Amino acid sequence: MVEPETRHAISSLQQQIGKLAQAEQRRQLDEQVQKMQEVEIRTISTLFDKAATYTNVFVIGGYAAFWGLWTATKQYLMPFQVILSALLMLASVATFVFFEVYKQHCTSMANIKRLRVLRTPENQSSPEKYLQALKEFQSDGERTNVQFVRVWAVTFYITVGAALAAVAVLGTAFVYRLTSG
Repeated sequence: MVEPETRHAISSLQQQIGKLAQAEQRRQLDEQVQKMQEVEIRTISTLFDKAATYTNVFVIGGYAAFWGLWTATKQYLMPFQVILSALLMLASVATFVFFEVYKQHCTSMANIKRLRVLRTPENQSSPEKYLQALKEFQSDGERTNVQFVRVWAVTFYITVGAALAAVAVLGTAFVYRLTSG
């Protein structure tokens, strides 16, 4: 027969083993979730880059089409329509270009910071220090991304709004000319 103290010790040991097993399972789960999040972030980043490239090509094509139509038909427009549509589209183009310059600046600064993390001698000599510096870089990058998205949203509405207004001026002028003879 097992004495009560021994039974209690065995029970306590089993509880501790159970807690350790749960902690290990939790650690493994956390590790898997972190890996999944990293894959998701890379996927989203890749999709965003592809979408941005596609959008830039589409926007540049739209600007080219607008300016081509504007140039070919401005003699049929009233002077204020010519000036208003050109100013609105100029505001759209300027906003788009300024944002693209801002985006390149942000990207360059992020790449420079990442390079510093990689090239810092203490980070190169210690995997732990490198991982800590990389985590700090990523955390800083996440805060920067939030700010970047806010700038992008404002830019998007200005760019699209001004372009649509310019197209509306041209479209209204064309319809007016066609209906008035």
